[in-house]
Amino acid sequence: MSFEAITTISDAENRARQIKADAQAAAAAAVEAAQAEGKAAIEAAVGKAQQELQTLRAKSDEKAKADAETLAAETKNKEAAMRIKSDWDTWCAALRERAEFFRTEYAHMNALMRSVMPEFAKEEPALDDDAWNQLQISMMDFYRADTHDLALLMELAKILQKHYGHSNNLAAMRDVDLTLAY
Repeated sequence: MSFEAITTISDAENRARQIKADAQAAAAAAVEAAQAEGKAAIEAAVGKAQQELQTLRAKSDEKAKADAETLAAETKNKEAAMRIKSDWDTWCAALRERAEFFRTEYAHMNALMRSVMPEFAKEEPALDDDAWNQLQISMMDFYRADTHDLALLMELAKILQKHYGHSNNLAAMRDVDLTLAY
């Protein structure tokens, strides 16, 4: 082989190495540029998402504030309407009237109970089944009334429970137990 051929081959190899090195450098630069571009795109997307989030939060805060103001205004209107509808004197008079009604009603019930209690104080009261049933019906009516005295109702239920505990009248016992559970 001639010197010229060897030199040509050597030049070609050098040029090939140079082209390869240039291609690798260009590829590395392209990868680096793509990575930088990708980072910039991600940073821009994060910034845009943060701005949108702040906008949504601001809108949400504005709506919550508006809702709270509306609720406060409605509450103030309701309070004012309640004050107009019933002033203090009217309210106190209604309470005194209701208290007097219960005082009278309880006194009446107490007198009735005292009149029949001596019979129930005995170990075995001398009542027939109809009288016991009537007492149980009266207790249930008393239970359903909105003016009953809880202590008196419990006393009636205990008396009936004692009586029905010895009998097989399950329906009456259920009513008595329901009253005691009250």
